[in-house]
Amino acid sequence: MKNKEFFKSIVELTSDIIWEVDENWCYTYISGKVKEYMGYTADELIGKMPLSLMTDDETEKIKNKVRIISSRRGNLADIEIKVFNKKKDIRYLMINGMPILDSEKKFRGYRGVVRDVTDKKLAESAYKESENHLSTLMNNLPGMAYRGSFTNGFKMEFVSEGAYALSGYTPSVFVEKGISSKSIIYPDDIKMVKTTVRNALNDKKQYDVIFRIITADSKIKWIMDKGFGIYKDGTLIGIEGFSFDITETREAVEYGIKNERRFKNLFESNPQGITIADRDGFIIQANRRWKQMFGYTDADISKLHMSSLRLQEYRNSDISLFKSLFNRDNAFYRIERSFEKNDGSVLWYDLTAALLDDPDEQDLYVIGLYVDITERKKIEEELKRLHGDLENIVIERTEEINRLTLKVINSQEEERQRIARDLHDGVGQSILAAKYAFNSFMNGDCKDNKLLEKGKLLIDMASQELRGVYTGIYPHMLGELGLKDTIDWFIRNFLEASGMEVINKNTLVSDVPYNLSINIYRIMQELFNNIVRHAEADTVTVLLCHEGNSVVIEISDNGKGFDIEKAGKTCTGAGLINVRKRVEYLKGHLEMESIPGRTWTKIEIPVEQR
Repeated sequence: MKNKEFFKSIVELTSDIIWEVDENWCYTYISGKVKEYMGYTADELIGKMPLSLMTDDETEKIKNKVRIISSRRGNLADIEIKVFNKKKDIRYLMINGMPILDSEKKFRGYRGVVRDVTDKKLAESAYKESENHLSTLMNNLPGMAYRGSFTNGFKMEFVSEGAYALSGYTPSVFVEKGISSKSIIYPDDIKMVKTTVRNALNDKKQYDVIFRIITADSKIKWIMDKGFGIYKDGTLIGIEGFSFDITETREAVEYGIKNERRFKNLFESNPQGITIADRDGFIIQANRRWKQMFGYTDADISKLHMSSLRLQEYRNSDISLFKSLFNRDNAFYRIERSFEKNDGSVLWYDLTAALLDDPDEQDLYVIGLYVDITERKKIEEELKRLHGDLENIVIERTEEINRLTLKVINSQEEERQRIARDLHDGVGQSILAAKYAFNSFMNGDCKDNKLLEKGKLLIDMASQELRGVYTGIYPHMLGELGLKDTIDWFIRNFLEASGMEVINKNTLVSDVPYNLSINIYRIMQELFNNIVRHAEADTVTVLLCHEGNSVVIEISDNGKGFDIEKAGKTCTGAGLINVRKRVEYLKGHLEMESIPGRTWTKIEIPVEQR
């Protein structure tokens, strides 16, 4: 009895649950410790099967396992089961037990202990989950995590899945076959990498190195490797680190450096002057061309304000334009301005200014592009002056044309009056005298033949005078006789008839086109008229000949002379103006000299007119 009580006290004091089941696996005994772990009293579980406390999936798994063990009458060793306590919370139990046999070796059930391993199980699950999470994190990182040991040489102990994406080699190649990151380093970089890592490890500092590797498919990548040593009692026993691909970053940096050099070269070698100014208007940078334009040095730029370049009349307006960029009123502006150089001289420049935009609007600057337009401005001023001169010339020519028009009108009127006088004083008087003679003859006895002859003579005279009048108006004989004979006739019946001595050197040897003949006749007619009317000369020399492909007219007299320029500006000089216009029309050349006692005119006209 005492042994029984002693055994019971020991059972109650142990931290494990003591249990017994019969051959049907129903509880026949369970210690009171079950209340603490499961929430059930011993009485609530006596007669029930342990399987009734398990989840369905757990029941199937344990039932098969226990059936096999019990059929062999084997021991239950560290069988882990998952059950629900009275509050329906999951508990994890570790079962150990042995079969119960009676004196006749007949199987009567199992006796054993149950230990609550819930806390341990949850800790293991948390650790495993954490380890899985860490493994997943490591494997999903865009790079390769690694750990190596120096215990027996150097050997990789762990390499993350990122090794394949980084190098083309699987983690197993690094760990099992012994390939290391150093063995795939670009040959030219090996010495630098070893030195950098060794120095950092000797100083017990983190190493940080950038180098190239050759991947499994023979590509070259840029790698950044960061790591640190693992020490035990001050001795280096391993390393841990992380490698990641910076090829794109490296290329971007190199591209940025290259672009920066390009921009700098573009900035400095640009044929336009370029400045960069801050929001206060101070020039913080200028290229070589701009400094040459304005005569400033690098030392001058740091204290140069944009307003100091402007003439006083432009300063306020230009500062307003400059501020309009920062106020977002203008995206850019372009102006032509005269600027003052460092030496005080003033030149013209075409300026385009624009804001160097910054999305954050922290540091805003204005870029200015300057083009020297001083020469263009000079040309524009000269063109403006010439345009004004041309307008004055047009006005003068218009006035001259108006004067010429008036002269032509007056000349036409004078010619009409002359024709009327010639008809009245010559032809008209002769016809009137003939009429009187014929009337006297008719009114007499018609036997006075002298009156008849006189009338006929007067009619002949009128006919000759009329021929002279219409010949002056339109020379029909040009078509009949040609230019040479017509000029000879005109000299005899006009110049010589006026009482002048004429030295005639008319030597034309070939016919001249009819249209040209009419113009030459009109030119010589005008010159002969001027001599008869105004020269008061008694001797005239006339030359008309061929020289090469031109007809040459040369006429001189010994008259009183006249002022050629003055004559061209008066109404009485219309004849001379007509001569000039005809010569210009015929693409000819006119020379004229006049002094008291001599007036000389020479005209050259090409025979072939275009």
